[in-house]
Amino acid sequence: MRVTPRAGAPGGSLEGHEGTVTSVAWSPDGRRVATGSDDYTARIWDAVTGEVVRALVGHGHWVRSVAWSPDGRQVATGSEDRTARIWDATTGELVRALVGHEYGVTSVAWSPDGRRVATGSADMTVTARIWDATTGEVIRMLGERHRDNVWSVAWSPDGRRVATGSADKTARIWDATTGDLVRTFRGHGDGVNSVAWSPDGRRVATGSDNNTARIWNAVTGTVARTPVAAD
Repeated sequence: MRVTPRAGAPGGSLEGHEGTVTSVAWSPDGRRVATGSDDYTARIWDAVTGEVVRALVGHGHWVRSVAWSPDGRQVATGSEDRTARIWDATTGELVRALVGHEYGVTSVAWSPDGRRVATGSADMTVTARIWDATTGEVIRMLGERHRDNVWSVAWSPDGRRVATGSADKTARIWDATTGDLVRTFRGHGDGVNSVAWSPDGRRVATGSDNNTARIWNAVTGTVARTPVAAD
């Protein structure tokens, strides 16, 4: 894996994983990088020196997703072992295991206030969940209306909604408090692998297996823009 530096900063390769690197995430202060791998581990790296700061060891299968807490003190990981885990980013110790999904956890995301973690899964019925990051309890189950795996989860900037992208060719917005479905985005001809909110919370971007990305109006659910590649 290679770090691309900001202007004037050093960069380089982060070498040490024994399997495919599946996920990367910058710490909020930009000084560290977290990675997840098929070698069953996650790692925290010093972004300047390229040294491994901490190895997060304990998952029993591939680590599919990594995410930093907003305060940079913890890292959440999602794994094919059907669990998500919260780790102390300084010591590397396991803080809490989020147990309940029936299949692999494909995506993890912290709420903006750092009090909750959303997870997506290959579960075929209840495919996304919201957890209390302190107790490890499930607060809300989302995704009863998805018909296939959820590949991606993302919090709105105000922490009131969660977006999900699914192999059922849709993306959806959920009320994070009630778990109710707010809006469905239809139009991709194949699975939706990734979702992301705009900073103002008014739009959602999606990426799909059908070689397209789209930008949606989060209020109306209509396509606001389909990015076009330059010649």
